[in-house]
Amino acid sequence: NLQWPLENTGQTGGLADSDIDADEAWALPGESDPVVVVVIDSGIDATHPDLADNVWTNPGEVPGDNVDNDDNGYVDDVHGWDVVENDGDPNDLHGHGTHVAGTIAALTDNGEGVAGVAPGVQVAGCRMFDANGGAAADGGIRCLNYVRALRAAGVPVVATNNSWGGGAES
Repeated sequence: NLQWPLENTGQTGGLADSDIDADEAWALPGESDPVVVVVIDSGIDATHPDLADNVWTNPGEVPGDNVDNDDNGYVDDVHGWDVVENDGDPNDLHGHGTHVAGTIAALTDNGEGVAGVAPGVQVAGCRMFDANGGAAADGGIRCLNYVRALRAAGVPVVATNNSWGGGAES
């Protein structure tokens, strides 16, 4: 009942049906092929109980072997890439990226956290923000280059999330 943007009945004093009609969308029949959304942010917590089942896993990589098994130019990019540390561990040290990933793909009806708007979607992380929320100007470009490499390798990336903010000019 606190996720009124998904289904608003006026429960928090808002305007009934001023929402995204999530219940109606989730009830539509049919199956689709799995798709991936890359969250370009502060990373994602791939072990989060509300996300773990929907975190993308690169089938071409062997975790921790220090080899680019799938020859995409990124070593051990099992759940995404980290342009801050230039490695395959996009673990979220700030929290915002995990929040965004949950908004997109958190499990529904599991009694944990929130419900994502697209719970069947897989999310991958590309970490461009450090633990303090700071980012280098080229971090977004480097993440988009990673996304391009994923798509070239046949990963069904359909979108990126880029919810960056701040007042400083680049």
